[in-house]
Amino acid sequence: IDQVESGTLVAGYGIPENLASGIAAAGGYIYDGSLDEEFILKNAELTAIGTVGWLLTNAGASPSELTIGIVGYGRIGKRLIRHLLFLGARVRLYTSSLKTQSELSEMGIEVRDSRSSLDYLGLDILINTAPASLIAPPIKEKNPNLTVIDLASGNYLSGIEGLIKLPSVPEKYFPKSAGRLYAGRILERIAVLREEGSDL
Repeated sequence: IDQVESGTLVAGYGIPENLASGIAAAGGYIYDGSLDEEFILKNAELTAIGTVGWLLTNAGASPSELTIGIVGYGRIGKRLIRHLLFLGARVRLYTSSLKTQSELSEMGIEVRDSRSSLDYLGLDILINTAPASLIAPPIKEKNPNLTVIDLASGNYLSGIEGLIKLPSVPEKYFPKSAGRLYAGRILERIAVLREEGSDL
């Protein structure tokens, strides 16, 4: 906070409230990506598309030949399932939400309760989108050839041999990254502040 002068823009993700208050008190401006729903939704879409790109490049089979488990039905999970179904993949969702289980089952999507089902038999790929410990080892004990991909930030899956971490979209799979999206939103915030006549 000592380095923040009046007119300084501080950008971050998940800026603590006490830090945000100090920045504002010093006359600074804030862009917090965690409070920008448009950024979060666009980032979720980029992550889903980037993951599909990874699958098309690295899975060794077309999506229509794969059975893919998705853990979590949040912003990323919803978009990823939509893309995978469009490509003909067989999808199994793991979620703790009884409402989601009911709704998706009625649509013909296989759904399992993540609180009680640790059965990953029949899956070729398991993708975690949940920033929480919804699944627990042993994940590959009965299915040693299972590919496990983690899209969630944090370290909720550990001790899994060959775990593939894809926390952000690799540009080689899609021409726009989360970093570029984030930078674009910061530039938009700067433009708005200048239009409002700020001392930025």
